[in-house]
Amino acid sequence: MKRLPLGVQSFPEIIEQNYVYADKTRFIHEILSFAGKTFFLARPSRFGKTLLLSAFEALFSGRKDLFDGLWIGENAKTQGSSNNAYNLEESFPIINLNFASFDFDSPQILEAGITHRLKSIARSYDLNIDAPTLPALFAEFIRNLKRKYQKNVVLLIDEYDAPVSGNIDDLELAQKNARVLKNFYASLKPLIKDLRFVFITGITSYAMLWRIPALNHVINLTMDKRFSTVCGFTHEEMDSCFKDYYPIALEKFKNSNSLGPNDAIAEARQKILDMYDGYSWDGIKKVLNPHSLLYFFYNNQFQRYWADMDSPSKLITDFVLQNPLYFARETLSTFGSEKLEMADPNYWAPEPLLFQKGYLTLDKIVQIPNHFHEYRLRIPNAEIDFKFKSEFTQFLFETLNTRPDDEKEIFTAALFCEDAEKISAQITANLRKIISQSSAKVERVLHGALFFYFYGLPDVEVLFEPAGADTPPDLVVKFDDGLYVIIELKFQYAKKDSLTKRKIKEITRPLARQGLKDIEDINYGAPYMVGATKIHKLGLGIYGEGHCLALLKTEKRTA
Repeated sequence: MKRLPLGVQSFPEIIEQNYVYADKTRFIHEILSFAGKTFFLARPSRFGKTLLLSAFEALFSGRKDLFDGLWIGENAKTQGSSNNAYNLEESFPIINLNFASFDFDSPQILEAGITHRLKSIARSYDLNIDAPTLPALFAEFIRNLKRKYQKNVVLLIDEYDAPVSGNIDDLELAQKNARVLKNFYASLKPLIKDLRFVFITGITSYAMLWRIPALNHVINLTMDKRFSTVCGFTHEEMDSCFKDYYPIALEKFKNSNSLGPNDAIAEARQKILDMYDGYSWDGIKKVLNPHSLLYFFYNNQFQRYWADMDSPSKLITDFVLQNPLYFARETLSTFGSEKLEMADPNYWAPEPLLFQKGYLTLDKIVQIPNHFHEYRLRIPNAEIDFKFKSEFTQFLFETLNTRPDDEKEIFTAALFCEDAEKISAQITANLRKIISQSSAKVERVLHGALFFYFYGLPDVEVLFEPAGADTPPDLVVKFDDGLYVIIELKFQYAKKDSLTKRKIKEITRPLARQGLKDIEDINYGAPYMVGATKIHKLGLGIYGEGHCLALLKTEKRTA
């Protein structure tokens, strides 16, 4: 049985120590067969970028023995020699930089870290470099290395954007670090002739960096459909690589679900896919999250292994608050490629950043007549879906300074007593607390806040604008014991809400009355009558920064 490479990112170690490895060397062959020499690939963290770079390093180190039995080892002689793209036995001088390993708490510390690393690599080649600036030092190193070995230099850069993407909550520092990176990469342009091969990986693509002349000729493989599965496990790779681990994991699953062996295998495999699959960069082929998959087979239990490691909490809560439809049903946002692939540290757009960080994925590519392609996003799998919801629910009830059980008890008691005034006061207090934590448009925040308020209550099912109706209600909330609440929200925005309580009621009452009328006229409750014991129709009129007035009508199911 092959070992599980938990935390192992060294290609030589994986091969020599007989770890599980999904053979991606065919992609290496295809990249090296291209006419260009400078490539870029963006993928989320812990998706195998470092392992891919390590395989390139092994190849350019002449470690032919490591590729025995792999695709490239079996095909290099016939495929590689036809265009003289590479030789598995030839070695080159290599510079390998991982920007995630640097301290980037300030631009000065970042620059000092890069300088120290370059000098350290130079010493390993018995070279001394001592130029006065970082760009000059980099240029001196590459030229001296080429001169010593009489071969062009291979440059491998991992997590090139870490000093910027690692500071998404500190815009000023991100911008300063971006300037350091810009100056560093700008020095590449006159050095291209001295480089044999350049491969750069990162999590995000930054518009400001890619305007650098040295980088604007880079071949971007990120959304290239030929390389959509270069990182991560395909379904076939999962079945092949973990075939020896299936019996252990599935036996536990079978015992806990009282299924026969064949049913257990099929159900467990589907649950693995539901939990960790779904990542796509072409809208067609999907891969599983490699980090979560490895830890699942190690622990033989389902957990949020990847999602809980490094989640951008503020980015998640802001996004979720404004986009409840992502979580209520499969409603997708559409972006042009220039917005989806690029991010600018002067302005963090939540959806492109969450896509690049791995919290959203590509659902499909749509060809618009006479336009470029447009990309539709979705949540990749259950691991991320639950992470979003739990992260936001925690934020929500911390903001409200209450417990979900207490909130449910108060709300259901008000419903039982048909106390619309108490419901109005409760929702008003909660909405105003939530709105105070967001800079988004108030109307979008209201919908998101209401959805996740009810979602966070225990033993409650929430549908946001449920699909299947031409004009669905805003919310349908199903409590235990067949109790339904149909909610229609009417909203009037105002920058200032310093009106008297009486005036606010004069504004919110007709709004709530219209909401209740819509529920009645369109018969929103009809689809739920079969399973309901009681249906509460709740019209909400909301004004300004969260002032709410509720009108309630209750209908009991007749036998």
